[in-house]
Amino acid sequence: MSRILVFQHSDECGPGRMGRVLADHGRRLVIVRPDREGAGVVPRDLHDIEGVVSLGGPMNISDGIDWLHAEIAFLKRAHEASIPMVGICLGHQAIATALGGAVAAMDKPEVGFWPIDLSHAAQNDPVFGGMPWSAPRFSSHGYEVTDLPPGRCCWRRRRRARSSRSGWARGRTRSSTTSSGPASRSATRTRSSSAGPA
Repeated sequence: MSRILVFQHSDECGPGRMGRVLADHGRRLVIVRPDREGAGVVPRDLHDIEGVVSLGGPMNISDGIDWLHAEIAFLKRAHEASIPMVGICLGHQAIATALGGAVAAMDKPEVGFWPIDLSHAAQNDPVFGGMPWSAPRFSSHGYEVTDLPPGRCCWRRRRRARSSRSGWARGRTRSSTTSSGPASRSATRTRSSSAGPA
């Protein structure tokens, strides 16, 4: 049976509702804790992995943590192999970094509900289609994606920050990402798609 690999980075940021939905759909979750066990818990290959979830945590990409660098390298390999990925908060930062984007500290951390606007391209996406064009979403973070990965276009954006909530599209692979706190349960994901560029 194929498995969904889940990178959990703290006790407070588990797979929650997303994990229950995946399990309800017959997916086997394999939760690894690099924050506790170090870089050695990050798989060396992609064998038998049908999806990856990278959850949130109290650390940031710029913290210089060895296991986080190993996870980012793994996410890059998974993306290159067209394995679907979902990232939340820290996972958003990790996927953006793995795909060549830039992450930096914000001038002021954001905690609370912020309006999120969807682009026209997002309205036709299976993940975002049908969602309100603008709606408040909960956020709790002090870092943001300052530059999207090369070749990606923005699908959604928080009005105040440049691109900490953003989605990207390129060729046959679509990636959508969300930076948010653990209470939000919104997600970052990459997956293969038959749709062309947005």
